[in-house]
Amino acid sequence: MTEEILKDEFLAEYVCKEILQFHLIDIVDCLDYRNVVNKIVCRNVLQQITDKELAFGNMYDLLRPGGHAGILFCIVNPVDACQVLINASRNWSQYRINPMPFFAKANIEDVYYKFLLEDIGFRVVRSEKRDVQLQFLNDQSFLTEFLAYSTILLKIPEDRMTQFKEESVSLFKRLIGYSGSGPLCYEASELLLLAIKP
Repeated sequence: MTEEILKDEFLAEYVCKEILQFHLIDIVDCLDYRNVVNKIVCRNVLQQITDKELAFGNMYDLLRPGGHAGILFCIVNPVDACQVLINASRNWSQYRINPMPFFAKANIEDVYYKFLLEDIGFRVVRSEKRDVQLQFLNDQSFLTEFLAYSTILLKIPEDRMTQFKEESVSLFKRLIGYSGSGPLCYEASELLLLAIKP
């Protein structure tokens, strides 16, 4: 990533003068960066974190006063729901190799995270839930993405893989109310939060 940044002349000037720095920080263990960070951008990561309140609290601790946090994460997605149901099903739960879910359930109340951030100490500038239309072109494009997650959580025997794929596609189509023709269109809900540490 640093190499790409240095190729951009505008960014390179700021990076070389140490005006602009990029750091990958583990938000669970971040004591060295407390009250140091100006901006946090967190995109499509929080849906994988079970304790979102702890994550938001750590973001608050990282930011210096006046620092900004921009957070975007998915709160409802039929692909996630399909994964949870498949992992818990009688046919497939026996093949579970990873006890942690790939997607952690989020609270879907409109103002829950806004109030949570305010309770932590943030001033919330924007809290916006939006529904996004997404699609898979066909069953195979769905399976390509779905199997990428599934193989992290499940070790399906080769002789049962065809059945697993068929059940996964069938369940996903039921969840999205698939009409039986064309691409697999579905709706996911995302939450955008913009907050400032006073």
